[in-house]
Parts: sequence; structure tokens; C-alpha cells
Amino acid sequence: MKKWAVPCLLASSFMAATPAMADFTRWFEDEITAEYGGIECGDITKGNPAKRVEYCPQIIASTFAKCMEILDEHDLPVRVAGGHGECQAAHLVGAAV
Repeated sequence: MKKWAVPCLLASSFMAATPAMADFTRWFEDEITAEYGGIECGDITKGNPAKRVEYCPQIIASTFAKCMEILDEHDLPVRVAGGHGECQAAHLVGAAV
């Protein structure tokens, strides 16, 4: 899985070995491949740019929900920043410093 394919919430390379990241990566690859035939944009859209509007919002929403579920399962705190829906896993932010 290419690093840029992972949502930015958990994408930093220093987190790649964490159990939460492993759970997320496994889920993303399995779920998106089963639904769309792969995890690359071309796999998902089959070369039709109009499919981005149809598929991407749902992929983003389900990915966010799964991230929150995995963080909760691993008892990892989440901090909501600002009022614009930005969300950061507090332990991940601290690990980067």
C-alpha cells in the first residue's frame, strides 16, 4: 500500500508499525479492494473521473469512521481541534514531537 493512499490522520511513517495502523491498513486494503477492485484511484474509478464524486465521499466517510473505531478499540485518545471538523489522535500528535 502506498503511503499517500492512507488517510492523513494516520499516515506518518513513524506510525506504520503500530497495532492501530496495522489494523487500519488491513481494513482499508480488504474493504476497499472488495468494494472497488483495488485501493489506487484508477482501480476505484476505472479511469472515469466522474466516479470520484460518486465514490470518494463515501470512502472518506467510512475511512474516518473506521479510524475512530480503531482508535477507540486501542484506547487511544482523540482530540477534536477547532470547529472545522479537524480531528487528531492525541497520542499520535505527541509522538511526532
